[in-house]
Amino acid sequence: MLTANEKILLYGELGSGKTLFIKGLAAGFGMLNYNEVSSPSFVLIKEYHIKTVILYHVDLYRIADNDEYFYKDIDELIRSDDLVAIEWAEKLKETAFPHIKIHLEYLNETSRLITITQLH
Repeated sequence: MLTANEKILLYGELGSGKTLFIKGLAAGFGMLNYNEVSSPSFVLIKEYHIKTVILYHVDLYRIADNDEYFYKDIDELIRSDDLVAIEWAEKLKETAFPHIKIHLEYLNETSRLITITQLH
């Protein structure tokens, strides 16, 4: 069972369903308007207040490896007590913190293979 302070790292090709997975995560925590969850590709981080939970949705797709300023913000989120879901997590420099790794693989238009590994 997920807790409100989990760090979730999402891996998968473009179109594999990472943002859709986060919509489901938001719905699971009680967000009634979960269809408002969208990819933060251009704003990089979106914040959703869901009942007693704050969900930070991070998208690293457009981030350069040398963007130290942005990675400091990510470090702060990882150390927070909030729920954090990070798309394109392979771009993180460090993952030696407790997290759940979710890999989504596109099989066809309606099917995905989802592999979940808990690293606590």
